[in-house]
Amino acid sequence: MERKIIYLVYRTDPWHSLNSRELVYIGEDMEVIIAQLKAYRGMTEDDANEIRSILQTQCNNRDYEWEFEAQQINAFAG
Repeated sequence: MERKIIYLVYRTDPWHSLNSRELVYIGEDMEVIIAQLKAYRGMTEDDANEIRSILQTQCNNRDYEWEFEAQQINAFAG
């Protein structure tokens, strides 16, 4: 049985505090999500590389960071 992954994308404060999370995107394809965030939300290529590597950005000298959370879709939901 194929397990489907979705990504919940949050914009957070610089410390990735849970209570600062703003859900900004839900999607299935990381590269499509990154392209959308680069086009419409100001994500940089450096941000994208960090997301691909560790699913979050860090230490970018601004008042927010990006965080991706991978979730498996329940097999019974499909």
